[in-house]
Amino acid sequence: MSTAVLIPDIIDLIVDYVVEAIEDYLKTPSAPYRHAYPPSIRYKELKECALINKAFTSRSQKYFFSTLNIWHDSSPYLAHIPPEAVTSPVSAPVLDDASLKTVHNLLEILEHKPYLAAHIRVLNTCAQFGHVLKLSEPLSKLFEILQSHGNPRTVDIYALDAYRPKASVQSTAFRNASHLTCKISDAARCNHYLSLLSQITPAYKGNAPTVQLTTPRPRLKNLFLLESWTVLEVLLGSPVHSSAPYAPIDFSQLEKLHLTPSAADEDVQSVQRLLSVCGSSIKELAMHCDITEATAYSRPLDLSECFNVHTARFIATIHATDDMSRSQLAETLSTIPNPNSITDLTIEVVIFISKEIRSQTYADEGWDCLDEQIDRIASSSSFPKFNCTIRLEFFRFHLDREQESGALVTQECAQLADKLKNVHFIRTTSNKRVDFQVAHCCFVDHLY
Repeated sequence: MSTAVLIPDIIDLIVDYVVEAIEDYLKTPSAPYRHAYPPSIRYKELKECALINKAFTSRSQKYFFSTLNIWHDSSPYLAHIPPEAVTSPVSAPVLDDASLKTVHNLLEILEHKPYLAAHIRVLNTCAQFGHVLKLSEPLSKLFEILQSHGNPRTVDIYALDAYRPKASVQSTAFRNASHLTCKISDAARCNHYLSLLSQITPAYKGNAPTVQLTTPRPRLKNLFLLESWTVLEVLLGSPVHSSAPYAPIDFSQLEKLHLTPSAADEDVQSVQRLLSVCGSSIKELAMHCDITEATAYSRPLDLSECFNVHTARFIATIHATDDMSRSQLAETLSTIPNPNSITDLTIEVVIFISKEIRSQTYADEGWDCLDEQIDRIASSSSFPKFNCTIRLEFFRFHLDREQESGALVTQECAQLADKLKNVHFIRTTSNKRVDFQVAHCCFVDHLY
């Protein structure tokens, strides 16, 4: 009886496809509010792959060991600790039980199979990582092993603890990172967010940023910042709440920039400063928004240095008929150079409607300036095909179903989307290089 033999490349494709098929829906642009797919759910399929034979086991291990979660024990609650005792060994943050168990298990596995450390590329952790790393000998030992394999490459940092004081730890645990995500809110009111950045920025000899580096700088390729212009300022080298010198991250090769800031003037200034540093290297520029803070990027930005951007996403928010967000967004688009490299442009417009101000109120000439700029950008693109999508998100709160029809509200929103494509974006639709789409969704909050 003959036996079929699959070459390693085919086996790798099969395992990769299993994971891709499970998580593919996360890439759907029409579902921005979906939660991340829990890795534990995909483990069942991966275990089945790993048990086929050794060839499948090797590829499956890439996903089994891809992510490391490190969290600290939040008990006792820091708000209840007196200020004079908050830095004592008793109250200092330590690894929680699950993280400690994971670290010990990994150390035992890596002792017998050290090559698996090459797969641990993603670290999910908190801003107190520096404290935890300093106090935990097993974690320090694990990170020495990871660093020897050039890991972690991706660092995702979550909520900042507003009661934890600034750390003095100067760690190089993240020196290999090329992808950084900071999901930190309200950092402007925290006096210790530099403890996080001390894990990312390099150490110096002396007190001035002109002296010699003692550790290599992280060279980021992907940066995702959520609601924290203070963190961005420190990454750029100018902490606003501290006089201590911090070296900037190396942004010279930054390719992906995603931002979801608060609606403060400083946000735009910080982003503008970042663009002046790395605008020429960016290939993907995406601006997301929280609907409660959605006015941040309706203010003009200068994108004249971003001539290599292939994919761009911008936002605007309309609260009233005299809102200037569309014209301000058009002003930002007007700074995109001629020629440019854009192939995909998405403009997300958040529109708040009410009983008095309905969706049809916005069927006005305010869209014409956007039409003009989209046509210009598409005509000057160095690529023959240009994809453009206007994504309208309507929000209607407190709809009284006894006096109004939710179906009518939805229908009016659809009518506005059709009118934009057929009436207000004539230049864009007439441009043969442009594949133009207007998508919409409507969120209606009923009053019970």
